Amino acid sequence: MKKLKAILFDLDDTLFLERDFVESGFSAVSNYLSSHYQLNKDDVFDELWNMFCSGRRGDLFNEIINSYSNLNITVKDLIKVYHQHIPKIKPIYGVIPLLDYLMKKQKLGLVSDGYLEVQKNKFSSLDLHKYFNSVLFTDELGRNNWKPSIVPFEKTLDTLNVNPTESVYIADNPEKDFKGPNKLGINTIRIRIEGGEYYNKRPQSPEYAPRKTVFSIKELSQELGISI
Repeated sequence: MKKLKAILFDLDDTLFLERDFVESGFSAVSNYLSSHYQLNKDDVFDELWNMFCSGRRGDLFNEIINSYSNLNITVKDLIKVYHQHIPKIKPIYGVIPLLDYLMKKQKLGLVSDGYLEVQKNKFSSLDLHKYFNSVLFTDELGRNNWKPSIVPFEKTLDTLNVNPTESVYIADNPEKDFKGPNKLGINTIRIRIEGGEYYNKRPQSPEYAPRKTVFSIKELSQELGISI
């Protein structure tokens, strides 16, 4: 790790907790329904959050619409509110000191999946622009180039002018994050932060598995050979 010239990061559940974005989005949806339909925003939020915390995914807005008979609104409308809101989120504790240190030593890149507008809003709210030499939201390349595609990593390394073996990708999701970098010869580290959406997921095969796993920003710093 001491010979690294570039350190690449994922965004969600790597630099911040995605559940914080979900909480912020639910708050935006609750406020919207309160202002347009006179619903109690706390009741709406609690219903959404309790479903999410129970592990339910995919149909939460359907359930809200079914719960209130006076809603002349579609799931698509609520998803739009959720996606377009300006999130109230913050970096995971320790991320800022880590980036402050790393930016003085290596080139930093970001490679993140997700809908472009949503990811841009997250990144802007986190105020991390100054740390990165390259920022690539894979949606800019089309859905076929979302991870586990190797394309976003090839483009990022070209931008940074760094060889794969001189770089590392730090991310959280073994279902897609590490296959592309592994194929290119990029070092890979999985960060498993408790509360992360994919904390309990396991790689389906060795090609999807990270080379190292850490459980905190402090442990990640140690793995990178630094003390902050």
